[in-house]
Amino acid sequence: MKTVERLLSLAAAVLLLICLAAPAMASEKENFIQDYSANLSPLDIPDLNAKAKEVSKKYDCGVYVVMVPNYSMYGYSVEQAAENAYKELGLGMDAEDSGILLFLSMITRDYDLCAYGYGNYAFTDYGKTVVAKAFRSDFERDDWAGGIEAYIASCDELLQRAENNNPVDIQDRHLGEELGFGWSVGLIVVLPCLVALIVCSIQAAKLKSVKAASQALEYAVPGSLRIYDHADRFSHVTTTRVKIESESRGGGGGGGTSVNSGGFSHSSGKF
Repeated sequence: MKTVERLLSLAAAVLLLICLAAPAMASEKENFIQDYSANLSPLDIPDLNAKAKEVSKKYDCGVYVVMVPNYSMYGYSVEQAAENAYKELGLGMDAEDSGILLFLSMITRDYDLCAYGYGNYAFTDYGKTVVAKAFRSDFERDDWAGGIEAYIASCDELLQRAENNNPVDIQDRHLGEELGFGWSVGLIVVLPCLVALIVCSIQAAKLKSVKAASQALEYAVPGSLRIYDHADRFSHVTTTRVKIESESRGGGGGGGTSVNSGGFSHSSGKF
């Protein structure tokens, strides 16, 4: 009888631990912005967390940021450290734990964009470079809150594209990502053409009084032209053909996402 009571008590204790652990794990998933390096202002974290949560809930794909002093405390590389953080913190949404993590090593100034589950589809290899471009300029100026806000906004745009079954990929590299790109093309291409047109119009106006001569000799200075009998005879003709290879759209590499054996994809660099 005592044995049965002990087993029931043990089962009740295990059940209690499970009930206590479940809310803790759920609340951990709500921490989309986690700063272990103390670089963010305590006033910025709630606002950034709310924005990341809104985007994450909208697409059922977590958008996370984890900031640490040095990645070497968590892995032998920034990529491994990002994967360890993703798994140990229990990040991700939906049944596949889908999401993207911006992992920042503040002392070494390394970053890694680490995607998992549906995040691998939404954030292709090229798509991650687009996201990195959004935040790197702010981080280079030590504007951490501004960079994270730009990161969240960029993730929102890429997740919207993925929801429409058109994830940002290498085919988009020729498209202007900003309005300024279109203006720069206009200045580089259109403006020189307009200048050339104006110059040609002025030169043409000056030549209106000039008439074409009816014979070639009229263009020659008297006594300066001597013509000798000359003939060219061709014995054969040689034709050389050179094959021009067309450049692939991938520029030597395809699009899509490179996923490792652990199910993660990465894009890392310095800021």
